[in-house]
Amino acid sequence: MKLKISNRNAIIATVMIVGLVFFYASALDYICSSITNFINSLLFFIIGLVSIIICIKIKYSFSIKSFIFIFILFFCSIAPMMQLASGGFPWHYKASSLTILYSLLLLVAWIITYEVTYRLKVYHRVSTKIVFEQNYKTYVDVILLILAVGSTVLCIKYYGFLNLFSRSISAANVSYNDGNGLPLIMGHVIRNIPILVFSMELMRYRKLNFYIFTSFFCTIITKFPTGIGRFNMAVVYIGLTVTIFPHFFKRNKYFELILSIGLLYVFPIINIFRYVSLDNISIQQIVDYYKGIREIFTSGDFDAFSMFVMTVENIDKHGPIWGAIFGSLFFFVPRSIWTTKPVGSGTYLAEMQGLKFDNLSCPIFAEGYLNGGILGLLLSAFIFAKISKMLDAFYWEDETILREDHRFIDFVYPYLLGYFFTICRGALISCFAYTIGFLCTALLVFLLSHTAKISKRQNV
Repeated sequence: MKLKISNRNAIIATVMIVGLVFFYASALDYICSSITNFINSLLFFIIGLVSIIICIKIKYSFSIKSFIFIFILFFCSIAPMMQLASGGFPWHYKASSLTILYSLLLLVAWIITYEVTYRLKVYHRVSTKIVFEQNYKTYVDVILLILAVGSTVLCIKYYGFLNLFSRSISAANVSYNDGNGLPLIMGHVIRNIPILVFSMELMRYRKLNFYIFTSFFCTIITKFPTGIGRFNMAVVYIGLTVTIFPHFFKRNKYFELILSIGLLYVFPIINIFRYVSLDNISIQQIVDYYKGIREIFTSGDFDAFSMFVMTVENIDKHGPIWGAIFGSLFFFVPRSIWTTKPVGSGTYLAEMQGLKFDNLSCPIFAEGYLNGGILGLLLSAFIFAKISKMLDAFYWEDETILREDHRFIDFVYPYLLGYFFTICRGALISCFAYTIGFLCTALLVFLLSHTAKISKRQNV
């Protein structure tokens, strides 16, 4: 579905550009402090402006590509500019202006490589393939309902009912470093079942019925906004929004603006529930926590670009860590078997900087540079562009909202938008594991509700 260029899109672009100018106007003291700072600020601004233009010109109403460039706009243009204007990067990290300039040029190279690769045409041939059709037998709905209710009961038993509504409590009661994979399985497989069952039932019927209502109720219990991490919440509720209102969002280009508002207001505020439970929260606490725009952008939540600069500085000193990417790709192999398994990139950077807190981000372009220097950085852009172009094209070029032979991409694409956003921020070893866990669970639900047949058809 191609999006027509309209006055509405021009208004959205204007609002975003004016907002960008506003942020940079508040940093004039830093911009004018030296020639190098001026050049760096100009590059930051150009990266932000180009990101907005690319988002608006994308022919799809929403896409993985647009989410990637919204990430670049906020995390690699606005946030680092606010941080430098306030005195420095998060985690007390100091970098020279020349290192920042070099990192900016590398980011520009990554963006150019991504954009050129994404524009390459995706060729497919006519071939015999398996087409999946919905199985509307009642027993399918019963099986899906049992999965949704059963997984909800397991979550209540594992986390505790009240803990599902407050991240501050559940994080204290569940350890992700206890030597087994149960917390990850519960958090990123079992806990995903209700929302996937709800999405599938909604695709099957599009009208409220007992199965849709019950699976939605289970979804709210297992994925309550204040009971899950912020990036997980983004994945869940972006996917739910597209799944529930497909016609509206497929015909209107609102997602960039909605995501921008979410990053400015919802994203920072929801973090308070990481430390305060629902029964102890007050409006005044939320007001106090939300101090202002600049304070939000200078926090560690927006540390992606500074982590890229830190990566560049460390790799230029010590050389690339060849093969570290395999730790992310083979995340499922336990360290008891693979004793030399590489640690996550965020953990590696924390160790190199002597930081006690090691839950750091590492954006996708930093992952490339960490693993192979400039070549790795360009290769990461090429691979990321090919994958996102393939998924965007598969979803949009052959899309219909209400048809009998639903494709797997129709089912998971709304949620992949958020997952790709989290992969952009990193670290890859955890984000990739979460994405694969989601896709495996989604495939199970999809296969349970569909029957396969052989068909010859033209792909995108």
